[in-house]
Amino acid sequence: MKRFIFLVCGVFLLESFAFELSMSKSFVQKLEPSVMQISFTLNTKASSAEAIRERLHPLIKEMKKSTICSGGAYAISPEYKYEKDKARVLVGFYGNVNYKCSFEETTQLDAVVALLDAKKKIELSQSPVRWVVKKEKIQEAQRALEFEALQHPMLYAKSLQEQKIAKCKVEKISLNKNIHTPFVGNVTRAMSTSIPEPTKEAQEIQISAEYLYECKEL
Repeated sequence: MKRFIFLVCGVFLLESFAFELSMSKSFVQKLEPSVMQISFTLNTKASSAEAIRERLHPLIKEMKKSTICSGGAYAISPEYKYEKDKARVLVGFYGNVNYKCSFEETTQLDAVVALLDAKKKIELSQSPVRWVVKKEKIQEAQRALEFEALQHPMLYAKSLQEQKIAKCKVEKISLNKNIHTPFVGNVTRAMSTSIPEPTKEAQEIQISAEYLYECKEL
């Protein structure tokens, strides 16, 4: 009878030391940008959709020769005005085409600027020039941070055991990726041949991790 009581007490004491441990940690890497980038939209209005196409097609054809710009998809939409009796009247058509250019020197934009300057009846809406990190570099940094985030809980559990605090095993890992890029708004103006080089700002790549451990005190 005494032996039975001893075993029950032993099980009770052992279970009382079991616990769950929830922790979070962020892993960050800052990348220096290597290329400049600018995005712009070309807008135009005309009395017919055909007039819009005739205005945009030659420009799109010329832009295809650019080695630094991509895009060229365009949209044409009808433009209406509403009379007092709420009747809708077609007043013309509105067209736009989008581009994004990546380059290492602002002088590489000269050919694009010259082409756009020669086009009349087309309005330009553009973002400021900014330095960016190449997509391949971002992906490389993400993979490195993911490896670090996945390796961390095993190293942490090993450290707890070596310091005779607890014996833990990893039950769950959740990863959240985040790329911080400074916001830049659009401005409407003519692209200039003297575009200033922007200030470089490091781009921050971050992975936040949530860990759940099942532990027993030693």
